[in-house]
Amino acid sequence: AFRADAFPVTNVQFLEFLREGGYDQQEFWSPEDWAWKNVSGLTHPCFWQVREGEWQLRTMFAEIPLPLDWPAFVSHAEASAYARWVGKKLPTETQWHRMAYGTPQGNEQLYPWGDVAPSAGRGNFDFAYWDPTPVQAHPGGNSAFGVTDLLGNGWEWTSTPFQPLPG
Repeated sequence: AFRADAFPVTNVQFLEFLREGGYDQQEFWSPEDWAWKNVSGLTHPCFWQVREGEWQLRTMFAEIPLPLDWPAFVSHAEASAYARWVGKKLPTETQWHRMAYGTPQGNEQLYPWGDVAPSAGRGNFDFAYWDPTPVQAHPGGNSAFGVTDLLGNGWEWTSTPFQPLPG
């Protein structure tokens, strides 16, 4: 058993972490991530820039005011530090798979929303948008457990190392 947030972490949530000094508090970072952050001089997500006192986001084709309701695109180290800061943790790959494809009845579906093929109402698919969309933009893509944006609006970090599965 585990619990998960219904929505991905948004830019406004991550901005709070940044403003509250999350990049300066070693206790939220693993030793390796803290060293990497310091060597690289990282003080905020790499696609964020401050221009005239306002946060901007470098998107695929332009720099725009930081969209507060978009999912935060951050590194694994930053995602892990944020999770520790809010008293949570990244899901394991198994947990992510369960919340994405599982059902309360214990069976699996082809997609989080069922067995119907992906479409615009279920997520950001087929390059309809070159950048993310707001985390609440595709309620038709919710999983059987009510979790949104598991497919089609960005990458999902897990705590499980990325490696081949057995066999």
